Amino acid sequence: NFTLYALPSFLALIVVVCLGLFVYTKNPTHPLNRGFFRWLLSLSLWHFGTFLTYLAGDSSSASLGIRISHVGVTLIPATFLHFMDVFVYKTLKHKRLVVFAYIISMAFEVLNLTPFLIGTVSRMSFSYYNEASLTYGLFISYFGLIVGYCHFILVRKIKTCIGRERTHAKLLLAGFFVAYGSGVGDFLPMYKIDIYPPGNALNVLFVGIVAYAILIHKWLDIEVIIKRT
Repeated sequence: NFTLYALPSFLALIVVVCLGLFVYTKNPTHPLNRGFFRWLLSLSLWHFGTFLTYLAGDSSSASLGIRISHVGVTLIPATFLHFMDVFVYKTLKHKRLVVFAYIISMAFEVLNLTPFLIGTVSRMSFSYYNEASLTYGLFISYFGLIVGYCHFILVRKIKTCIGRERTHAKLLLAGFFVAYGSGVGDFLPMYKIDIYPPGNALNVLFVGIVAYAILIHKWLDIEVIIKRT
């Protein structure tokens, strides 16, 4: 059954998919466009699974939605690192680290098919939610380390670059703070803190910040293509 709690995840799914397709189709061969698209694809799988979870009428259906969402969630660290490495260094500088991150993410993907990652699914005030298992705590640590490192290299880039490139980096940093800062709240219900997760709703704001960077400040040079059409 549809509930208003499901609306933010539905809106986030739509805008993330649209942004991803828009960026990818403008230059599908460029590593930066492709990397950003891969990361947004991970986000869209998370939003899609979350939307299904909010629609679930029982714990069994909710468990399926949660596992679908984690197909995307477990890929977020690796795809984000991949994109950020290309964005910051203009090439895949730390290939071994990126490959290692993908291996870890795939290991968690496998665990997502077992009872060892997603704990007991119970009813909260807003929807069903999974409790954090011991293995999930390891995943949160991995997630935090990768995301923290990516923000570190982005801040370092801001300190060294100038002009339009610096503006792009600062706008992306602001967007990532919104996306990941709100995403922290999505982990809290797993520890029986009964609050509505803000990540889905605020990812709509993140998309708005990125759209502003693209249309106004010519990130990815997409604005030039728009003029020609």
